[in-house]
Amino acid sequence: NAGIPSIPFSIASRYIHSPVEVIDMKDLEDGVKLLVEALKTKPKF
Repeated sequence: NAGIPSIPFSIASRYIHSPVEVIDMKDLEDGVKLLVEALKTKPKF
């Protein structure tokens, strides 16, 4: 029973429980780059 492989992924943000959440656009851009590179690799299970 190996389960379903998953990767926790999040981008730092402020005021998540308010009507307006704030993130740094550089963090978002870098997060997208990281996610794209992670998806390019074939995981070993």
